[in-house]
Amino acid sequence: MSNINRKVFRLEDGGVFKEVNFKDLKKDDMFKMYEPDGMLVSDKNDRVLFTCISDAYINDGVYTVDIKDKKDESWR
Repeated sequence: MSNINRKVFRLEDGGVFKEVNFKDLKKDDMFKMYEPDGMLVSDKNDRVLFTCISDAYINDGVYTVDIKDKKDESWR
């Protein structure tokens, strides 16, 4: 999952979301993203809250993370 021009919010202690740079996401972080028009980003399964199974890394010039899917298998 990548972040091109999206706002990223990481779930912090106490259940509060804090805006962060995508490149600062780490393994086990939970996050949500918003499109530039304010629309909440969802995946093909209509999930809006994602769990990182990798730290952010660059793939084809764009920061990306691997995320956990519903079956606890990774996908990009």
